[in-house]
Amino acid sequence: MTHSRPIHAACALFLLASLVAAMVRAGDEPLSADATNAILERLADACAKVETLQVAFRQEKHLAVFPEPVTTDGRLYFRRPTSIRLETAHPFRSVTIVNAAAVAKYEWQGDAWHRLKLGNPIVLRTVLSQMAAWLRGDLRGDDGQMAITARQAGETAVLFITPVSAKLREVIDHLELTLSPDGTRVDTVRIVESPENFTVMRFADEERNAALAEQAFATDLPRPVPARGGE
Repeated sequence: MTHSRPIHAACALFLLASLVAAMVRAGDEPLSADATNAILERLADACAKVETLQVAFRQEKHLAVFPEPVTTDGRLYFRRPTSIRLETAHPFRSVTIVNAAAVAKYEWQGDAWHRLKLGNPIVLRTVLSQMAAWLRGDLRGDDGQMAITARQAGETAVLFITPVSAKLREVIDHLELTLSPDGTRVDTVRIVESPENFTVMRFADEERNAALAEQAFATDLPRPVPARGGE
């Protein structure tokens, strides 16, 4: 296992936080294309032998309509090449699964799992597909839909992944991936839909090549099966 108020007051706090962030990032160094490629290759080499992965996360969702962020705890599961399962345990239980074929989302309501009806989950699919890409170490992809740049922030590198399509940028502006100091995994991701609406996910307690249930990533079931066999 690898460890690694009132609305006006909320606006004032957001502006202050943005100013502080800008001051901190002012010292960041943009990296050249060669340096960015070297970072991507290091991440790819580290992830090349990862067939499955599970990792705990804490998510903070910042929305303009709420004065405080909404915090969620859970676990993320991955199976190469494209299957992702995102489970939340607190303050509510849910399971979201994305694979090459489909998207499925379930919520625990009352005393049973219920499958939710999804319209066009473009943000969900985009974010989780990018998660699958970085977990298998393949951020470049081959479809040309994302542009990647990097900055050095102290001992860590931060990758900025921006949709090339203007239409896609209307729903998600960009992703920011902060790597571990050794560049072998993603420690934090910031999903920016707009300056006022963004999500931060921090990862810990990573376990690579764990045995996962055969149907852990199935999207055609009326209810999700436990990700780990015997749970």
